[in-house]
Amino acid sequence: MSAGTLSVGAAGVPDSAVVGRLVLRADALAAQASRRYVDRACAAWGVADSYEARLIASELVTDAHRHAEGEWVTVRASLDSEVALVRGVRRYVSSVVIEVWAPDARLPRVMEEECVRGVGIVSVIADRWGCFRVAEAHGGGKVVWATVLV
Repeated sequence: MSAGTLSVGAAGVPDSAVVGRLVLRADALAAQASRRYVDRACAAWGVADSYEARLIASELVTDAHRHAEGEWVTVRASLDSEVALVRGVRRYVSSVVIEVWAPDARLPRVMEEECVRGVGIVSVIADRWGCFRVAEAHGGGKVVWATVLV
């Protein structure tokens, strides 16, 4: 398995709404490790079906690996809750947020021929997604993020 760090509770699963981060070597095993990390985080939060969040993590990490200019990528999962109006009624809505940092500062683009993988598939599955460059003072590179309602 790729090298990594993960904040976990006594039961060996993430124990808060922000799960720290998982640092992965940018190699073929990174996507699998990111899926396990997101699955454990979702289980700790009581999210019954983590398929979409795992798929998003896998696709974003694979993209980072394919285009990486460095040896490492970082994955962060968090559970975000906000008040939203649903049919005129205020309700709490929760989302799993997946963020992937990579050292390459080039921002991803959804290309028609790639709509079945990478950010193309993320743009279809995620409720929201985006990306931003990270200032050199904070390590440089970029973060690509996506959310899935749960």
